[in-house]
Amino acid sequence: MRRIILFITICLFFFPTTVKASVFYVRTDGGTGTECTGLADAAYDGDGTGEACAFSHPFYALGWCSNDNGDCYDNGTLGNGDTLIVVNGSYNMGYSSSWSGCNSAFTYGCVSDQIPSNVTITGCSSSGCGSSTRPILWAGGHALQILAVRDSSGVTIQDIELTDHETCGNNHPTLICTSGEDSLNARDGISADGASSLTLTNILIHGVYRYGIIGGSGSNLTMSNVELYGNAYAGFTNDTTGTCANCGISGTNNISDLKIRYSGCVEEYPINGTLGSSNSIEEDGCWDQNETGYGDGWGFAATGGIWNFTDCEFSYNSSDGLDAIYHNKSAYAGTSLITLKRCLGEGNVGAAFKLDNHSSIEDSIAIGNCSYLEGQDFSRSTIVACRGGATVGFEWHDEVTPYPKIINSTILSNMDVAIMGSGSDQTCTSSQEVYVYNSILLGGYDHNDPGTLSGVYYVDPNCPATLVEDYNVCYDFKDTNTYCTGVHDDLTDPLFDGTIKLNSENFPNYYTTEGYVNEIDLASNSPAIDAADETVTGADAYDYTEASRGASWDIGAIEYGSTLDEEEEDDTPTISGGCAISSGVGFE
Repeated sequence: MRRIILFITICLFFFPTTVKASVFYVRTDGGTGTECTGLADAAYDGDGTGEACAFSHPFYALGWCSNDNGDCYDNGTLGNGDTLIVVNGSYNMGYSSSWSGCNSAFTYGCVSDQIPSNVTITGCSSSGCGSSTRPILWAGGHALQILAVRDSSGVTIQDIELTDHETCGNNHPTLICTSGEDSLNARDGISADGASSLTLTNILIHGVYRYGIIGGSGSNLTMSNVELYGNAYAGFTNDTTGTCANCGISGTNNISDLKIRYSGCVEEYPINGTLGSSNSIEEDGCWDQNETGYGDGWGFAATGGIWNFTDCEFSYNSSDGLDAIYHNKSAYAGTSLITLKRCLGEGNVGAAFKLDNHSSIEDSIAIGNCSYLEGQDFSRSTIVACRGGATVGFEWHDEVTPYPKIINSTILSNMDVAIMGSGSDQTCTSSQEVYVYNSILLGGYDHNDPGTLSGVYYVDPNCPATLVEDYNVCYDFKDTNTYCTGVHDDLTDPLFDGTIKLNSENFPNYYTTEGYVNEIDLASNSPAIDAADETVTGADAYDYTEASRGASWDIGAIEYGSTLDEEEEDDTPTISGGCAISSGVGFE
Protein backbone atom coordinates (compact mmCIF):
# COMPACT_ATOMS: atom_id res chain seq x y z
CA MET A 1 0.00 0.00 0.00
CA ARG A 2 2.82 2.40 0.86
CA ARG A 3 4.38 1.75 -2.56
CA ILE A 4 1.08 2.53 -4.30
CA ILE A 5 0.64 5.80 -2.38
CA LEU A 6 4.26 6.73 -3.06
CA PHE A 7 3.82 5.99 -6.79
CA ILE A 8 0.68 8.17 -6.98
CA THR A 9 2.48 10.99 -5.15
CA ILE A 10 5.45 10.80 -7.53
CA CYS A 11 3.12 10.83 -10.55
CA LEU A 12 1.30 13.89 -9.26
CA PHE A 13 4.61 15.64 -8.63
CA PHE A 14 6.12 14.96 -12.04
CA PHE A 15 2.85 15.02 -14.01
CA PRO A 16 0.72 17.74 -12.38
CA THR A 17 -2.92 17.97 -13.31
CA THR A 18 -3.88 20.91 -15.54
CA VAL A 19 -7.19 22.49 -16.40
CA LYS A 20 -7.55 23.04 -20.12
CA ALA A 21 -8.62 26.54 -21.11
CA SER A 22 -12.03 26.73 -22.73
CA VAL A 23 -13.33 28.65 -25.73
CA PHE A 24 -16.79 30.18 -25.36
CA TYR A 25 -18.95 31.71 -28.07
CA VAL A 26 -21.55 34.46 -28.24
CA ARG A 27 -23.95 34.96 -31.14
CA THR A 28 -27.32 36.64 -31.44
CA ASP A 29 -29.14 33.36 -32.06
CA GLY A 30 -27.62 31.65 -29.04
CA GLY A 31 -29.28 30.84 -25.73
CA THR A 32 -29.09 31.74 -22.06
CA GLY A 33 -26.54 30.38 -19.62
CA THR A 34 -29.04 27.69 -18.71
CA GLU A 35 -29.98 26.74 -22.23
CA CYS A 36 -26.45 26.61 -23.67
CA THR A 37 -22.97 25.79 -22.46
CA GLY A 38 -21.44 28.46 -24.69
CA LEU A 39 -18.85 25.96 -25.86
CA ALA A 40 -20.00 25.65 -29.47
CA ASP A 41 -20.34 28.13 -32.31
CA ALA A 42 -23.93 27.07 -32.92
CA ALA A 43 -27.42 28.51 -32.57
CA TYR A 44 -29.78 27.41 -29.81
CA ASP A 45 -32.43 25.09 -31.23
CA GLY A 46 -35.12 26.47 -28.91
CA ASP A 47 -35.56 23.42 -26.72
CA GLY A 48 -33.65 21.93 -23.81
CA THR A 49 -30.92 22.98 -21.36
CA GLY A 50 -27.15 22.58 -21.21
CA GLU A 51 -26.89 22.17 -24.95
CA ALA A 52 -23.73 22.61 -27.00
CA CYS A 53 -24.58 26.05 -28.38
CA ALA A 54 -23.43 29.64 -28.08
CA PHE A 55 -24.56 32.18 -25.50
CA SER A 56 -26.89 34.90 -26.74
CA HIS A 57 -25.10 37.67 -24.78
CA PRO A 58 -21.60 38.31 -23.35
CA PHE A 59 -23.06 38.65 -19.83
CA TYR A 60 -23.57 34.89 -19.71
CA ALA A 61 -19.84 34.45 -20.12
CA LEU A 62 -18.66 37.44 -18.10
CA GLY A 63 -21.32 37.62 -15.43
CA TRP A 64 -22.96 40.90 -14.46
CA CYS A 65 -23.15 43.24 -11.50
CA SER A 66 -25.82 45.43 -9.97
CA ASN A 67 -23.63 48.17 -8.49
CA ASP A 68 -20.06 47.81 -9.80
CA ASN A 69 -18.77 47.44 -6.23
CA GLY A 70 -18.41 43.69 -6.00
CA ASP A 71 -22.11 42.87 -5.82
CA CYS A 72 -21.90 40.65 -8.87
CA TYR A 73 -23.65 37.45 -9.78
CA ASP A 74 -21.84 34.16 -10.22
CA ASN A 75 -23.29 33.55 -13.65
CA GLY A 76 -20.12 34.08 -15.63
CA THR A 77 -18.39 31.04 -17.01
CA LEU A 78 -15.08 32.60 -18.05
CA GLY A 79 -12.05 31.59 -16.03
CA ASN A 80 -8.34 32.28 -16.07
CA GLY A 81 -6.96 31.62 -19.54
CA ASP A 82 -10.28 31.18 -21.33
CA THR A 83 -11.28 32.75 -24.67
CA LEU A 84 -14.56 34.42 -25.54
CA ILE A 85 -15.41 34.79 -29.24
CA VAL A 86 -18.22 37.24 -30.00
CA VAL A 87 -19.27 35.99 -33.40
CA ASN A 88 -21.62 38.69 -34.61
CA GLY A 89 -24.23 41.27 -33.72
CA SER A 90 -24.85 44.21 -31.44
CA TYR A 91 -25.19 43.74 -27.68
CA ASN A 92 -26.41 46.12 -24.95
CA MET A 93 -23.87 45.77 -22.15
CA GLY A 94 -25.94 47.93 -19.80
CA TYR A 95 -29.21 47.82 -17.93
CA SER A 96 -32.03 45.53 -18.95
CA SER A 97 -34.79 44.02 -16.91
CA SER A 98 -33.47 40.67 -18.18
CA TRP A 99 -30.51 40.76 -15.81
CA SER A 100 -31.42 39.61 -12.30
CA GLY A 101 -30.39 41.92 -9.49
CA CYS A 102 -30.13 45.01 -11.67
CA ASN A 103 -32.15 47.78 -10.08
CA SER A 104 -34.04 50.19 -12.34
CA ALA A 105 -33.28 52.95 -9.83
CA PHE A 106 -29.52 52.43 -10.18
CA THR A 107 -29.11 51.42 -13.80
CA TYR A 108 -25.56 52.85 -14.02
CA GLY A 109 -24.32 49.93 -11.91
CA CYS A 110 -25.74 47.24 -14.17
CA VAL A 111 -22.51 46.31 -15.93
CA SER A 112 -20.46 43.26 -16.83
CA ASP A 113 -18.27 41.68 -14.19
CA GLN A 114 -14.49 42.14 -14.30
CA ILE A 115 -12.73 40.22 -17.04
CA PRO A 116 -10.59 37.51 -15.37
CA SER A 117 -6.84 37.42 -15.86
CA ASN A 118 -5.36 35.89 -19.01
CA VAL A 119 -8.70 35.95 -20.83
CA THR A 120 -8.95 36.78 -24.52
CA ILE A 121 -12.05 38.43 -25.95
CA THR A 122 -12.11 38.59 -29.73
CA GLY A 123 -14.63 39.41 -32.40
CA CYS A 124 -15.83 37.21 -35.27
CA SER A 125 -13.51 34.21 -34.94
CA SER A 126 -10.42 32.94 -33.19
CA SER A 127 -8.33 34.86 -35.73
CA GLY A 128 -10.39 38.06 -35.50
CA CYS A 129 -12.56 39.85 -38.03
CA GLY A 130 -10.23 40.77 -40.86
CA SER A 131 -12.29 42.97 -43.17
CA SER A 132 -15.62 41.73 -41.77
CA THR A 133 -17.89 43.84 -39.60
CA ARG A 134 -16.82 43.78 -35.99
CA PRO A 135 -19.38 42.94 -33.30
CA ILE A 136 -20.58 45.99 -31.36
CA LEU A 137 -20.74 46.15 -27.59
CA TRP A 138 -22.72 49.20 -26.52
CA ALA A 139 -24.17 50.22 -23.20
CA GLY A 140 -27.27 52.05 -22.08
CA GLY A 141 -28.62 52.85 -18.66
CA HIS A 142 -25.85 55.41 -18.05
CA ALA A 143 -23.57 52.40 -17.43
CA LEU A 144 -20.29 53.09 -15.65
CA GLN A 145 -18.35 51.34 -18.41
CA ILE A 146 -18.78 48.84 -21.22
CA LEU A 147 -15.90 46.52 -20.31
CA ALA A 148 -13.91 46.36 -17.07
CA VAL A 149 -10.39 44.93 -16.73
CA ARG A 150 -9.52 46.51 -13.40
CA ASP A 151 -6.80 44.63 -11.49
CA SER A 152 -6.68 41.88 -14.11
CA SER A 153 -3.47 40.67 -15.73
CA GLY A 154 -2.78 39.42 -19.22
CA VAL A 155 -6.17 40.29 -20.75
CA THR A 156 -6.41 40.64 -24.54
CA ILE A 157 -9.32 42.38 -26.29
CA GLN A 158 -9.38 42.50 -30.08
CA ASP A 159 -11.66 43.12 -33.05
CA ILE A 160 -14.45 44.75 -31.04
CA GLU A 161 -16.33 48.05 -31.40
CA LEU A 162 -17.50 49.88 -28.26
CA THR A 163 -20.01 52.75 -28.23
CA ASP A 164 -23.35 53.98 -26.90
CA HIS A 165 -26.60 55.10 -28.49
CA GLU A 166 -27.20 58.63 -27.22
CA THR A 167 -26.10 62.10 -28.36
CA CYS A 168 -24.73 63.61 -25.15
CA GLY A 169 -21.54 64.42 -23.26
CA ASN A 170 -20.29 64.64 -19.69
CA ASN A 171 -20.74 68.23 -18.41
CA HIS A 172 -21.86 69.42 -21.83
CA PRO A 173 -23.78 72.71 -21.53
CA THR A 174 -26.72 71.63 -23.69
CA LEU A 175 -26.35 67.99 -24.78
CA ILE A 176 -27.17 66.51 -21.39
CA CYS A 177 -27.00 62.76 -20.81
CA THR A 178 -30.15 61.19 -19.46
CA SER A 179 -30.11 58.68 -16.62
CA GLY A 180 -32.27 55.77 -15.65
CA GLU A 181 -33.58 52.77 -17.49
CA ASP A 182 -34.48 54.74 -20.63
CA SER A 183 -31.03 56.26 -21.11
CA LEU A 184 -28.87 54.95 -23.93
CA ASN A 185 -25.44 56.25 -22.93
CA ALA A 186 -22.33 54.78 -21.36
CA ARG A 187 -19.83 56.66 -19.22
CA ASP A 188 -16.54 55.03 -20.33
CA GLY A 189 -15.56 52.49 -22.94
CA ILE A 190 -12.94 50.46 -21.06
CA SER A 191 -12.15 50.83 -17.36
CA ALA A 192 -8.65 49.48 -16.78
CA ASP A 193 -7.48 50.76 -13.40
CA GLY A 194 -4.84 48.41 -12.05
CA ALA A 195 -4.66 46.31 -15.20
CA SER A 196 -1.28 44.82 -16.06
CA SER A 197 -0.14 43.43 -19.41
CA LEU A 198 -3.37 44.53 -21.10
CA THR A 199 -3.38 44.15 -24.89
CA LEU A 200 -5.86 46.00 -27.10
CA THR A 201 -5.84 45.26 -30.84
CA ASN A 202 -8.15 46.38 -33.67
CA ILE A 203 -10.48 48.22 -31.31
CA LEU A 204 -12.77 51.15 -32.10
CA ILE A 205 -14.19 53.11 -29.16
CA HIS A 206 -16.41 56.03 -30.12
CA GLY A 207 -19.20 58.25 -28.90
CA VAL A 208 -19.21 57.44 -25.17
CA TYR A 209 -20.13 60.31 -22.90
CA ARG A 210 -16.86 60.50 -20.98
CA TYR A 211 -13.58 58.62 -21.65
CA GLY A 212 -12.80 56.06 -24.34
CA ILE A 213 -10.30 54.39 -21.99
CA ILE A 214 -9.70 55.20 -18.33
CA GLY A 215 -7.12 53.42 -16.26
CA GLY A 216 -4.19 54.03 -13.97
CA SER A 217 -2.03 52.16 -11.46
CA GLY A 218 -1.34 49.53 -14.11
CA SER A 219 1.65 48.41 -16.12
CA ASN A 220 2.83 47.16 -19.50
CA LEU A 221 0.05 48.36 -21.77
CA THR A 222 0.10 47.26 -25.42
CA MET A 223 -2.17 48.89 -27.99
CA SER A 224 -2.16 48.27 -31.73
CA ASN A 225 -4.56 49.58 -34.36
CA VAL A 226 -6.85 51.24 -31.84
CA GLU A 227 -9.08 54.19 -32.74
CA LEU A 228 -10.65 56.51 -30.16
CA TYR A 229 -13.10 58.82 -31.92
CA GLY A 230 -15.56 61.41 -30.68
CA ASN A 231 -15.44 60.46 -27.01
CA ALA A 232 -17.00 63.44 -25.33
CA TYR A 233 -14.59 64.19 -22.49
CA ALA A 234 -11.25 62.69 -23.60
CA GLY A 235 -9.88 59.74 -25.50
CA PHE A 236 -7.58 58.26 -22.83
CA THR A 237 -6.81 59.22 -19.24
CA ASN A 238 -5.12 57.56 -16.30
CA ASP A 239 -6.57 60.09 -13.84
CA THR A 240 -9.22 57.83 -12.36
CA THR A 241 -10.41 60.25 -9.67
CA GLY A 242 -9.94 63.63 -11.33
CA THR A 243 -7.14 64.55 -8.92
CA CYS A 244 -5.27 61.25 -8.78
CA ALA A 245 -1.70 61.38 -7.45
CA ASN A 246 -1.05 57.63 -7.51
CA CYS A 247 -2.53 56.47 -10.79
CA GLY A 248 0.69 56.07 -12.71
CA ILE A 249 1.29 53.34 -15.27
CA SER A 250 4.64 51.61 -15.01
CA GLY A 251 6.65 49.14 -17.04
CA THR A 252 7.13 49.28 -20.80
CA ASN A 253 4.12 50.49 -22.76
CA ASN A 254 4.04 50.03 -26.53
CA ILE A 255 1.41 52.01 -28.43
CA SER A 256 1.32 51.65 -32.23
CA ASP A 257 -1.07 52.57 -35.04
CA LEU A 258 -3.23 54.55 -32.65
CA LYS A 259 -5.67 57.22 -33.86
CA ILE A 260 -7.28 59.63 -31.39
CA ARG A 261 -9.55 62.18 -33.04
CA TYR A 262 -12.28 64.61 -31.99
CA SER A 263 -11.99 64.02 -28.26
CA GLY A 264 -14.09 66.65 -26.54
CA CYS A 265 -16.75 66.33 -29.22
CA VAL A 266 -20.17 64.72 -28.94
CA GLU A 267 -20.83 62.11 -31.58
CA GLU A 268 -24.31 62.13 -33.01
CA TYR A 269 -26.51 59.05 -32.79
CA PRO A 270 -27.83 57.56 -35.00
CA ILE A 271 -24.57 58.00 -36.87
CA ASN A 272 -25.83 59.83 -39.91
CA GLY A 273 -23.75 62.96 -39.78
CA THR A 274 -21.61 62.98 -36.62
CA LEU A 275 -20.37 65.90 -34.53
CA GLY A 276 -23.27 68.19 -35.31
CA SER A 277 -24.05 68.16 -39.00
CA SER A 278 -27.74 67.79 -38.22
CA ASN A 279 -29.80 70.66 -36.86
CA SER A 280 -30.27 68.86 -33.54
CA ILE A 281 -26.71 69.58 -32.36
CA GLU A 282 -25.43 72.07 -34.89
CA GLU A 283 -22.79 74.38 -33.40
CA ASP A 284 -22.79 72.32 -30.21
CA GLY A 285 -20.80 69.14 -30.85
CA CYS A 286 -17.29 70.18 -29.72
CA TRP A 287 -16.59 72.18 -26.57
CA ASP A 288 -13.55 72.77 -24.37
CA GLN A 289 -12.13 73.56 -20.93
CA ASN A 290 -13.36 77.12 -21.27
CA GLU A 291 -16.86 75.79 -20.75
CA THR A 292 -16.98 72.69 -18.50
CA GLY A 293 -15.26 70.42 -21.04
CA TYR A 294 -11.89 68.70 -21.22
CA GLY A 295 -10.83 67.50 -24.66
CA ASP A 296 -7.35 65.96 -24.50
CA GLY A 297 -6.79 63.17 -26.97
CA TRP A 298 -4.48 61.34 -24.55
CA GLY A 299 -4.13 63.03 -21.17
CA PHE A 300 -1.82 61.76 -18.46
CA ALA A 301 -1.99 62.41 -14.75
CA ALA A 302 1.36 61.80 -12.99
CA THR A 303 2.80 58.58 -14.36
CA GLY A 304 5.98 56.62 -14.79
CA GLY A 305 6.80 53.97 -17.33
CA ILE A 306 8.59 53.79 -20.65
CA TRP A 307 6.24 54.89 -23.44
CA ASN A 308 6.85 54.07 -27.08
CA PHE A 309 4.33 55.74 -29.41
CA THR A 310 4.82 54.57 -32.99
CA ASP A 311 2.72 55.51 -36.04
CA CYS A 312 0.19 57.31 -33.87
CA GLU A 313 -2.13 60.23 -34.60
CA PHE A 314 -3.58 62.79 -32.19
CA SER A 315 -5.76 65.20 -34.20
CA TYR A 316 -8.76 67.57 -33.99
CA ASN A 317 -9.10 67.27 -30.21
CA SER A 318 -10.59 70.17 -28.25
CA SER A 319 -7.53 70.46 -26.02
CA ASP A 320 -4.07 68.91 -26.47
CA GLY A 321 -3.36 66.00 -28.76
CA LEU A 322 -0.97 64.13 -26.44
CA ASP A 323 -0.52 65.68 -22.98
CA ALA A 324 2.23 63.83 -21.13
CA ILE A 325 3.88 66.67 -19.19
CA TYR A 326 3.17 64.82 -15.92
CA HIS A 327 5.40 61.93 -16.92
CA ASN A 328 8.22 61.39 -14.38
CA LYS A 329 6.44 63.73 -11.96
CA SER A 330 5.70 63.64 -8.22
CA ALA A 331 5.57 60.07 -6.90
CA TYR A 332 6.81 58.86 -10.29
CA ALA A 333 9.92 61.02 -10.46
CA GLY A 334 12.52 59.35 -12.67
CA THR A 335 14.09 59.34 -16.09
CA SER A 336 11.86 56.92 -18.02
CA LEU A 337 11.64 57.88 -21.67
CA ILE A 338 8.74 58.82 -23.93
CA THR A 339 9.47 58.26 -27.62
CA LEU A 340 7.26 59.48 -30.44
CA LYS A 341 8.19 57.92 -33.76
CA ARG A 342 6.31 58.62 -37.00
CA CYS A 343 3.52 60.35 -35.09
CA LEU A 344 1.15 63.11 -36.20
CA GLY A 345 -0.64 65.86 -34.33
CA GLU A 346 -2.75 68.41 -36.20
CA GLY A 347 -5.82 70.57 -35.69
CA ASN A 348 -5.82 70.37 -31.89
CA VAL A 349 -7.05 73.36 -29.88
CA GLY A 350 -3.92 73.04 -27.73
CA ALA A 351 -0.49 71.57 -28.39
CA ALA A 352 0.09 68.68 -30.73
CA PHE A 353 2.51 67.10 -28.23
CA LYS A 354 3.20 68.09 -24.61
CA LEU A 355 5.95 65.98 -23.05
CA ASP A 356 8.34 66.03 -20.12
CA ASN A 357 12.06 66.66 -20.44
CA HIS A 358 12.89 62.97 -20.94
CA SER A 359 11.32 62.68 -24.37
CA SER A 360 12.24 62.13 -28.00
CA ILE A 361 10.32 63.08 -31.15
CA GLU A 362 11.55 61.43 -34.36
CA ASP A 363 10.26 61.38 -37.95
CA SER A 364 7.07 63.06 -36.74
CA ILE A 365 4.77 65.90 -37.77
CA ALA A 366 3.29 68.52 -35.45
CA ILE A 367 0.95 71.02 -37.10
CA GLY A 368 -0.19 73.90 -34.92
CA ASN A 369 -3.31 74.89 -36.90
CA CYS A 370 -4.93 75.33 -33.51
CA SER A 371 -7.95 77.26 -34.80
CA TYR A 372 -9.25 74.24 -36.72
CA LEU A 373 -12.29 73.70 -34.46
CA GLU A 374 -13.06 77.39 -34.15
CA GLY A 375 -16.05 78.35 -36.28
CA GLN A 376 -16.83 74.81 -37.46
CA ASP A 377 -20.54 74.04 -37.76
CA PHE A 378 -20.08 71.20 -35.28
CA SER A 379 -18.31 73.33 -32.61
CA ARG A 380 -19.61 75.67 -29.91
CA SER A 381 -18.80 79.29 -30.53
CA THR A 382 -17.22 79.50 -27.07
CA ILE A 383 -14.19 77.37 -27.97
CA VAL A 384 -10.98 79.25 -27.17
CA ALA A 385 -8.52 78.38 -29.92
CA CYS A 386 -4.78 77.98 -29.48
CA ARG A 387 -4.64 77.45 -25.73
CA GLY A 388 -1.29 76.56 -24.20
CA GLY A 389 0.91 78.60 -26.49
CA ALA A 390 3.11 76.02 -28.25
CA THR A 391 2.83 73.39 -30.96
CA VAL A 392 5.33 71.20 -29.05
CA GLY A 393 6.07 71.67 -25.35
CA PHE A 394 8.53 70.15 -22.88
CA GLU A 395 8.07 70.41 -19.10
CA TRP A 396 11.12 70.04 -16.84
CA HIS A 397 10.84 67.97 -13.65
CA ASP A 398 14.57 67.50 -12.99
CA GLU A 399 17.99 68.37 -14.39
CA VAL A 400 19.08 64.86 -15.25
CA THR A 401 19.97 63.77 -18.79
CA PRO A 402 18.84 62.73 -21.33
CA TYR A 403 17.47 66.03 -22.59
CA PRO A 404 14.51 66.34 -24.98
CA LYS A 405 15.18 66.13 -28.69
CA ILE A 406 13.40 66.61 -31.99
CA ILE A 407 14.97 64.84 -34.97
CA ASN A 408 13.93 64.56 -38.64
CA SER A 409 10.54 66.13 -37.96
CA THR A 410 8.29 68.86 -39.35
CA ILE A 411 6.65 71.50 -37.16
CA LEU A 412 4.21 74.17 -38.38
CA SER A 413 3.00 76.84 -35.97
CA ASN A 414 0.40 79.54 -35.72
CA MET A 415 0.61 79.41 -31.94
CA ASP A 416 2.74 81.69 -29.74
CA VAL A 417 5.78 79.54 -30.44
CA ALA A 418 6.66 76.33 -32.25
CA ILE A 419 8.61 74.86 -29.30
CA MET A 420 8.35 75.65 -25.60
CA GLY A 421 10.55 74.60 -22.70
CA SER A 422 9.00 75.25 -19.30
CA GLY A 423 9.70 74.47 -15.67
CA SER A 424 6.73 75.47 -13.60
CA ASP A 425 7.68 73.11 -10.77
CA GLN A 426 11.43 72.94 -11.37
CA THR A 427 14.07 75.66 -11.21
CA CYS A 428 16.65 74.78 -13.83
CA THR A 429 20.05 76.08 -14.76
CA SER A 430 20.98 77.29 -18.20
CA SER A 431 22.94 74.08 -18.71
CA GLN A 432 19.71 72.32 -19.72
CA GLU A 433 19.27 71.84 -23.45
CA VAL A 434 16.66 71.05 -26.10
CA TYR A 435 18.06 69.45 -29.26
CA VAL A 436 16.51 70.05 -32.69
CA TYR A 437 18.19 68.60 -35.79
CA ASN A 438 17.23 67.79 -39.38
CA SER A 439 13.82 69.39 -38.95
CA ILE A 440 11.60 71.86 -40.80
CA LEU A 441 10.26 74.67 -38.63
CA LEU A 442 7.67 76.84 -40.39
CA GLY A 443 5.94 79.76 -38.71
CA GLY A 444 3.02 82.06 -39.43
CA TYR A 445 0.93 84.58 -37.55
CA ASP A 446 0.15 83.86 -33.92
CA HIS A 447 -3.60 83.18 -34.08
CA ASN A 448 -4.19 85.02 -30.80
CA ASP A 449 -2.06 87.98 -31.91
CA PRO A 450 -2.73 88.21 -35.67
CA GLY A 451 -0.26 91.01 -36.31
CA THR A 452 2.66 89.11 -34.80
CA LEU A 453 4.48 86.11 -36.20
CA SER A 454 4.86 82.96 -34.15
CA GLY A 455 8.15 82.46 -32.34
CA VAL A 456 10.58 79.58 -32.78
CA TYR A 457 11.20 78.96 -29.09
CA TYR A 458 10.11 80.12 -25.64
CA VAL A 459 12.60 80.14 -22.77
CA ASP A 460 10.99 79.84 -19.33
CA PRO A 461 12.84 82.04 -16.78
CA ASN A 462 12.41 79.24 -14.23
CA CYS A 463 14.14 76.78 -16.55
CA PRO A 464 16.18 78.56 -19.22
CA ALA A 465 17.05 75.53 -21.32
CA THR A 466 19.19 76.36 -24.34
CA LEU A 467 17.95 75.47 -27.81
CA VAL A 468 20.75 73.48 -29.48
CA GLU A 469 20.03 73.09 -33.17
CA ASP A 470 21.48 72.69 -36.64
CA TYR A 471 20.66 71.30 -40.09
CA ASN A 472 17.17 72.80 -39.91
CA VAL A 473 15.04 74.74 -42.38
CA CYS A 474 13.65 77.60 -40.29
CA TYR A 475 11.35 80.20 -41.84
CA ASP A 476 8.72 82.87 -41.17
CA PHE A 477 9.18 83.37 -37.41
CA LYS A 478 9.59 86.63 -35.53
CA ASP A 479 12.81 85.36 -33.91
CA THR A 480 14.37 83.28 -36.68
CA ASN A 481 17.70 85.05 -36.37
CA THR A 482 17.77 84.54 -32.59
CA TYR A 483 17.17 80.82 -32.40
CA CYS A 484 17.95 79.38 -35.84
CA THR A 485 21.68 80.03 -35.83
CA GLY A 486 23.12 76.64 -36.74
CA VAL A 487 25.96 76.69 -39.23
CA HIS A 488 24.02 74.47 -41.61
CA ASP A 489 20.56 76.01 -41.13
CA ASP A 490 18.60 77.29 -44.11
CA LEU A 491 16.42 80.32 -43.37
CA THR A 492 14.39 80.27 -46.57
CA ASP A 493 10.94 78.94 -47.49
CA PRO A 494 10.94 75.11 -47.24
CA LEU A 495 8.76 74.99 -50.38
CA PHE A 496 6.09 72.41 -49.76
CA ASP A 497 4.16 70.98 -52.67
CA GLY A 498 0.71 71.63 -51.15
CA THR A 499 -1.37 74.55 -49.94
CA ILE A 500 0.10 76.07 -46.78
CA LYS A 501 -2.06 78.46 -44.75
CA LEU A 502 -0.62 79.92 -41.56
CA ASN A 503 -2.08 83.42 -41.98
CA SER A 504 1.17 85.27 -42.64
CA GLU A 505 1.98 87.51 -45.55
CA ASN A 506 3.50 84.44 -47.21
CA PHE A 507 0.82 81.95 -46.20
CA PRO A 508 -2.55 83.72 -46.08
CA ASN A 509 -5.58 82.42 -44.16
CA TYR A 510 -5.79 79.54 -41.70
CA TYR A 511 -6.13 75.89 -42.64
CA THR A 512 -9.47 74.67 -41.28
CA THR A 513 -10.09 71.43 -43.15
CA GLU A 514 -8.85 67.94 -42.36
CA GLY A 515 -5.64 66.62 -43.79
CA TYR A 516 -3.08 69.41 -43.48
CA VAL A 517 -0.52 66.59 -43.34
CA ASN A 518 -1.26 65.91 -47.02
CA GLU A 519 -0.04 69.40 -47.95
CA ILE A 520 3.55 69.14 -46.70
CA ASP A 521 5.30 66.94 -49.25
CA LEU A 522 8.48 68.65 -50.44
CA ALA A 523 8.48 70.42 -53.78
CA SER A 524 11.21 69.44 -56.23
CA ASN A 525 13.12 72.67 -55.56
CA SER A 526 12.89 72.55 -51.76
CA PRO A 527 16.06 73.56 -49.90
CA ALA A 528 15.42 70.65 -47.51
CA ILE A 529 16.33 68.04 -50.13
CA ASP A 530 19.63 66.23 -49.45
CA ALA A 531 20.47 68.75 -46.70
CA ALA A 532 20.20 66.66 -43.51
CA ASP A 533 22.98 65.29 -41.33
CA GLU A 534 22.85 61.50 -41.50
CA THR A 535 25.17 61.15 -38.48
CA VAL A 536 22.88 62.69 -35.85
CA THR A 537 22.67 60.44 -32.81
CA GLY A 538 19.30 58.71 -32.55
CA ALA A 539 18.29 59.26 -36.17
CA ASP A 540 17.35 56.36 -38.40
CA ALA A 541 17.18 55.89 -42.16
CA TYR A 542 13.37 55.86 -42.54
CA ASP A 543 10.95 58.76 -42.80
CA TYR A 544 7.41 59.42 -41.54
CA THR A 545 5.97 57.12 -44.21
CA GLU A 546 8.53 54.39 -43.36
CA ALA A 547 10.21 54.96 -46.72
CA SER A 548 13.98 54.69 -46.85
CA ARG A 549 15.79 58.03 -46.72
CA GLY A 550 18.48 56.66 -49.03
CA ALA A 551 22.12 57.68 -48.99
CA SER A 552 21.47 61.41 -48.71
CA TRP A 553 18.68 62.42 -46.35
CA ASP A 554 16.25 65.32 -46.64
CA ILE A 555 15.46 67.66 -43.78
CA GLY A 556 11.99 67.16 -42.28
CA ALA A 557 9.67 64.24 -41.61
CA ILE A 558 8.96 63.28 -45.22
CA GLU A 559 11.58 62.56 -47.88
CA TYR A 560 11.05 64.10 -51.29
CA GLY A 561 9.13 61.63 -53.47
CA SER A 562 7.83 59.78 -50.42
CA THR A 563 4.09 60.42 -50.11
CA LEU A 564 1.29 59.06 -48.00
CA ASP A 565 -0.13 56.03 -49.76
CA GLU A 566 -3.30 54.08 -49.13
CA GLU A 567 -1.72 52.11 -46.31
CA GLU A 568 -0.70 55.25 -44.42
CA GLU A 569 -3.95 57.15 -44.97
CA ASP A 570 -6.97 56.64 -42.75
CA ASP A 571 -9.32 54.35 -44.62
CA THR A 572 -12.40 54.52 -42.40
CA PRO A 573 -15.57 55.67 -44.15
CA THR A 574 -16.15 59.43 -44.20
CA ILE A 575 -19.39 61.30 -43.77
CA SER A 576 -20.47 64.89 -44.06
CA GLY A 577 -17.95 67.53 -43.05
CA GLY A 578 -15.06 65.21 -43.87
CA CYS A 579 -15.06 63.61 -40.42
CA ALA A 580 -14.02 59.98 -40.34
CA ILE A 581 -16.17 57.44 -38.56
CA SER A 582 -16.67 53.71 -38.57
CA SER A 583 -19.94 51.90 -38.25
CA GLY A 584 -18.37 48.55 -37.49
CA VAL A 585 -16.40 48.11 -40.69
CA GLY A 586 -13.01 46.52 -40.04
CA PHE A 587 -10.02 48.75 -40.58
CA GLU A 588 -6.49 47.79 -41.46
